[in-house]
Amino acid sequence: MLAAAAAIAALALSAPLSSAAAPASSRANVVPCDPDPGAPGVVCGTVDVPLDRTHPGAGTIPIYFELYPHSDTSRRPISTIVPSVGGPGTSNTRSIVRDFWRGFFATMLPRHDLLLIDHRGSGNSSAIDCPALQHGVGESLAAIRACGAFLGASADRYGSGDIAEDIDAVRAALSIQEIDYFSVSYGAVDARAYAFRHPDHLRSAIIDSPLTSGDESFGRAAIQ
Repeated sequence: MLAAAAAIAALALSAPLSSAAAPASSRANVVPCDPDPGAPGVVCGTVDVPLDRTHPGAGTIPIYFELYPHSDTSRRPISTIVPSVGGPGTSNTRSIVRDFWRGFFATMLPRHDLLLIDHRGSGNSSAIDCPALQHGVGESLAAIRACGAFLGASADRYGSGDIAEDIDAVRAALSIQEIDYFSVSYGAVDARAYAFRHPDHLRSAIIDSPLTSGDESFGRAAIQ
């Protein structure tokens, strides 16, 4: 499923700016964590967003999130960190990725909340199911075309523009004023899309790309 989201996202890197005017759900639906991360106070949930913000009648999809509150409860959190692992199409809440983020930001979690969000089409956010693309069966371009045909009119609704609006819908539903957007590799595309559309809700944007930079410490320093 994740590989399919990666290819489809490459077909639609941005959404029309008019999509930002479409209303997003203001309510977060609390759900059991899947799987249970075993972290104290973590809240897992979904926020329903339009599949196509230019055509509200197309229905909604749930965007899954995990919110890890700061551990120093004697003080208010400095900010909420929202990371994007890139891919595109990789789940931010997949166990190996979740463990990476929690370890990477471990020294900051006493004072910062951590918000992990599965982008639409991946993980627990209505993951795309295109078997040939998902399992690398046959010629890749043919598999991409087949997946696009399977998705039909919604095939171009999995780009970074729609993802940026989804991120902001989750932010608003959780009553978070500003976020620190930390991006790795292809996640830089997602961060730029969000910064372009919602600069008023962006405390900072850290783009840790290309991977050859070799400096993983500067992102933590920039957020602090």
